[in-house]
Amino acid sequence: MITFYYGCEEIGAYALRNCKSFIGIAGVWSVRKIGEGAFEGCGMRDLNLYRYESDTIYENTAVNCQKLRSVTIPNNVKKICSNAFVNCPLLEQITYQGTKAQFSRVDVEANAIPDGVKIRCDDGYYIP
Repeated sequence: MITFYYGCEEIGAYALRNCKSFIGIAGVWSVRKIGEGAFEGCGMRDLNLYRYESDTIYENTAVNCQKLRSVTIPNNVKKICSNAFVNCPLLEQITYQGTKAQFSRVDVEANAIPDGVKIRCDDGYYIP
């Protein structure tokens, strides 16, 4: 697991692409941007974006992560771009650190979150 502490402001586009030994993020304490496809095809199991400072999860962020089981998204995220979590067959739930009402205002683009993935909010599951 990697924790990005203060001082790391950006994880570049495709930075860890196809890095099978990369198993996950424990925290992103000062990261303001995670670039498009940053974790594409990685071996990560958990993606904890707690304290992620950006309001956007960009395209293909964790596409094709065959071992990805869980994602945690803070309530400051206002947009999840297309294909952010597509083709992650073990992903069953995304935890949103906010209420269902807050999540309902997040702009979730087409194919951003695969069908069947549950969104768990602080006050229950979000059902669109």
